[in-house]
Amino acid sequence: MRNSLELLEHVVDTQALQIIQDDLAAVTDMAVLTVDAAGKPVTRHSKCTDFCRAMRSATQSSRLCESCDYRGGNVAQSMQRPYVYKCHMGIVDMAVPLVVDSKYLGSIMLGQISIPGQDAGNELEMLTVSGRSEQKEHDGMLEEYYRNLPVMSYERIESVASLVTHMSHYITGRIGGMGRTYVFSSTAEKRAEENTQAPGMNREHAECVPGQQMQGVPRQQVDELQQEQQPAPDVSCSIRLKPALEHIHTHFRQRLMVAELAKLCWISADYFSRLFRQETGSTFSSYINGLRLEEAKRCLVEGEDSVVNIAYSLGFEDSGYFIRTFKKSTGETPAAYRLKNRAL
Repeated sequence: MRNSLELLEHVVDTQALQIIQDDLAAVTDMAVLTVDAAGKPVTRHSKCTDFCRAMRSATQSSRLCESCDYRGGNVAQSMQRPYVYKCHMGIVDMAVPLVVDSKYLGSIMLGQISIPGQDAGNELEMLTVSGRSEQKEHDGMLEEYYRNLPVMSYERIESVASLVTHMSHYITGRIGGMGRTYVFSSTAEKRAEENTQAPGMNREHAECVPGQQMQGVPRQQVDELQQEQQPAPDVSCSIRLKPALEHIHTHFRQRLMVAELAKLCWISADYFSRLFRQETGSTFSSYINGLRLEEAKRCLVEGEDSVVNIAYSLGFEDSGYFIRTFKKSTGETPAAYRLKNRAL
């Protein structure tokens, strides 16, 4: 069985990644390194600081640094988002996980910085590792190197985390499943697809393509038709969207905003909407309506609340819209559904 390093080297163009790392380090003023799942580097350090270069020059100290990279990457993988922490020497670092189809491949490591005193309120966990550093005799030199570390605000660190998360999603999207996040098809393939389907229609599902409208059909009806066609996917279908999906399934009765859910996944609102449809097969609004309608069915059969109260309790601001949506989904009004299913 191939180890993680071999796997990464087979699926990632490390030479291209090195160029990206170098540019990223220059722009962010952070050191950047990509490691495998065991914390072993698969690229050369970009913009490594004097402090960390001194630490990693000694065998034992280098092992401690790799141990921190390993632990930081695994915490980021378990959290499924960037993890900002302090290494065993008190240096601020960050791990951005690379995950494909639930498999943790490694992490993009950034940092080798310090944060200003006014950001002390953002308490960071400090990783501890077993072993003894060989650099103790050079404490004076290390103190000088430490004072020369780049200083960065916590707000800036979060901005960089968001940027690198986009980059990691691009990398893992290209690796996993025929580029299921970013689909790059040839011109010939696109033309062949266009010739086998009607304008504005998807060949397999006959859905309206986002941004286009069925000719002669009002936009509102197009949206309702799309909602009627969408399945209710399992919450476990997407690792990248898991934080948002879990929040949706817990709070679907409340008013949910795309921008707020996108922040949970460390991605932009526009990208969240595209990714949500790609990975769930459903628009954001129809997904939530599907959850609300399933709960409405249960309330109608098991409870005594009126149709209007059920609609409002599930987040529908207009009971008339709730009744129309329910009928399109089930073929019956809520009252008829209640009467029929209670009689069974």
